[in-house]
Amino acid sequence: MNCSRLKPKVAVLGNISKDTIRSIDTSSYVGGAGANIALAMYQNNCDVTLFCNRSKTTKKFLQTYGDSINVTATSSPSCEIEFNLEYEEDGTLSSFESHYSTPEYRVQNLIPDDFNHVHICCCKPLRFSKAIEQVSKSGTNFSLNFYSSSIRQSASEVREHLKQASFLFLNRSEFIALKEIVDPSMLARAIVTDGSNPVSMYIFGELIQQVEIRQRKADNPTGAGDAFLGAFLSHVLQGAELIHSLKSASSYATSKLSSRGILGLPI
Repeated sequence: MNCSRLKPKVAVLGNISKDTIRSIDTSSYVGGAGANIALAMYQNNCDVTLFCNRSKTTKKFLQTYGDSINVTATSSPSCEIEFNLEYEEDGTLSSFESHYSTPEYRVQNLIPDDFNHVHICCCKPLRFSKAIEQVSKSGTNFSLNFYSSSIRQSASEVREHLKQASFLFLNRSEFIALKEIVDPSMLARAIVTDGSNPVSMYIFGELIQQVEIRQRKADNPTGAGDAFLGAFLSHVLQGAELIHSLKSASSYATSKLSSRGILGLPI
């Protein structure tokens, strides 16, 4: 038997970026939610295809992970994405700047029916609203995550599809903002992280479970939420119970923290 056939087949739509963490040094690393989530899902036994932007940073990612993760980059235009971040000593994000070489790109050749699950990162410059509409119409299970700086605009843009998502992944401030846009009782499952505080799971607006996370001081917490998300989805798609998936994802995310980001690829 070919065991690889038992792996869930997953599509991840999201950015690959050049991240510079000013609170550590002036060096830059390969990052981006799309890349971080895809790696987490691959390392947790999923067959992953990443749909992302075409850029110099994407080439760097491919050099290391191209044999493990299928990558479909937009054919045109090329889209260089740069994030500059700074953290307080307690890990709180204190400064964030983003730069895009083009205002928007669309994924190429996505056929939702080819996958058991599709995860979409709702962050520009990815044209995520069209992708969500396409996946929603197909009936394929999908999940979404957002970004604090743009969640009100992003969630409003796809409001009609939120209740169809299998999971929404948010931090505490994003969850508060989302509740201004949609009634939480309409949402199937919301997984809410809160820094070093317990991870909360809401089902149709009701708090069902909270899980303590392992504590570990990190100079660079960038991507920890992405790693948690990817690991959690991987366990769920392989049939694990939700509580087990939360605990396993927490352990995995903590283990991946490093000064060079989740991917460990300096530029």
